[in-house]
Amino acid sequence: MGFELIPVLSGFSSLLILLQPRQTKGWRLVACSILGLLAIGWGIPQLTICLTIASCIWGIFLLLPVQGFAQVERLVSQEKFQAAAKLMSVTRWLHPLDGWWDYPQLLHGLALATAGQMSAAQRIFQQYQTGKSAIERLATILLHRINGNWGDFVAWVQQQPANSPVFQDPNIQLMYIRSLGELRQANELLDALQQFQRSLQQAGNPVFLNTARMYAFAFCGQPESLAWLLQQQMQGIPEPTRQFWMATAHWRAGHKRQGKQLFQHLQQTAAPGMQSAIADRLAQPARNIQRQLTLPSQHYLVQAQTQMMQAANPKITPRPQFKQIPVTTSLILINVAISVAFFGALFLIAGGITYADQLNTRSLELISQIMTQIVTLYNLGVLYPDQVMEGEWWRLLTAAFLHAGWFHLFSNMLGLYVLGGIVEPILGRLRYTIGYFATGVGSMTLVSILANLNLIKETAVVGASGAIMGLLGMMGAIFLVRWLRHKAAIAAQRLKMVVLIVVFQTIFDVLTPNVSMAGHLSGLGLGFAIGLVLMRTITREKAIA
Repeated sequence: MGFELIPVLSGFSSLLILLQPRQTKGWRLVACSILGLLAIGWGIPQLTICLTIASCIWGIFLLLPVQGFAQVERLVSQEKFQAAAKLMSVTRWLHPLDGWWDYPQLLHGLALATAGQMSAAQRIFQQYQTGKSAIERLATILLHRINGNWGDFVAWVQQQPANSPVFQDPNIQLMYIRSLGELRQANELLDALQQFQRSLQQAGNPVFLNTARMYAFAFCGQPESLAWLLQQQMQGIPEPTRQFWMATAHWRAGHKRQGKQLFQHLQQTAAPGMQSAIADRLAQPARNIQRQLTLPSQHYLVQAQTQMMQAANPKITPRPQFKQIPVTTSLILINVAISVAFFGALFLIAGGITYADQLNTRSLELISQIMTQIVTLYNLGVLYPDQVMEGEWWRLLTAAFLHAGWFHLFSNMLGLYVLGGIVEPILGRLRYTIGYFATGVGSMTLVSILANLNLIKETAVVGASGAIMGLLGMMGAIFLVRWLRHKAAIAAQRLKMVVLIVVFQTIFDVLTPNVSMAGHLSGLGLGFAIGLVLMRTITREKAIA
């Protein structure tokens, strides 16, 4: 049962890139190359070769740089600029387009500014001041930021024509919002946040919208809302940065004593760049800025707080570590160990046959017997529908741990890690284990029944894809329940994403030979039904507690 997740993901992610109106030319070029190879592959006999090449391009020139950039952004959010610059120096070789080649230099400039070496940082940023590309606009932002030229930056943005790409750049939007806050223009800040909110949501990284909300709550004197945001949605930012913005929120709320204590405590250990920012804050009067808010601004501030709370309900841990998903990790290790045992043994035997002319008859007979036993053992685990109906029920389970090759194994294990990393933390270990095996065995059972009724043509099935599609179904059930329960926009967005993946996978199954569509669809349907039941048990437990 070949759940070829890598071609599906490569095609799906490439299509999403092309559909994004603000996507850069470099990423569009990579996406077109991948989709072109996939399209050619389905039209020629060498399907596997073409899909493998497309998958390799996707992995090397899309997946790896995207993951690298995400790690760089994480380091930037933690203000580890020098480490981010070093990582970016390596990552840029996988995507030297779209201005990313110069990004390490800007990160180095940020590291210098943080260390108080402002003149050296300014010299770096002044090299990129045309403002034509995203990286040059970022340099403009950084130059104004380290100099504290908030008014000049606001004036520069407001002078841009209405159709300027400046207004579509999330970094420009964030800097504009912060600049208005630094200038104590709270109503204008909230107007800008309302104007840019949808664009920030579509930027592809929740950090953008969360940072904008952080500025709004801090500059509008909302320490309680800010504390909740920092605790629930922005755990990765450094503690000094958290304290700085909490102190700012108290200062703007008129809590002079509390804000001053936080600033002075932070000043003892802060880096030179932050010490300068603290001095600027303390030089301003600690007045309650909420009195300046108009009625529409007050209403929008309450709305922003409500939306933030709703978005946190369907929270998912991004890129979970293996220790955080023990059941998924164990399943991956078991699948890999079984495949290594079978394929490794066959590889060693094949090597022995290569040197058959150097072996005696007894050795050749022994190799032949071992190979026969390995193949026999493998076949004992394969799902043969007719033999299942004759009483060999163990095949319903064992077939889910066998794979038809290394590519098949890697594709399924990647799918198990991605989907399991989302579903396991939400359902918990026991429910997740029940759901995984129920969908895996259930899909194999349905395939056997349908094959014996001559409704499908499957004669031999292996692979964990029934269970993995079951995880996709459970994920859909989770997001549906959370959307119905909380009406959160983020849950609706993720539910739509699940539907799109299902559609793309179905199209792939129709066009690709030797793929068990019945196994995939049955696993998906069972997963959705089981997911609804498991989510109901979670609701009951919370109600009892």
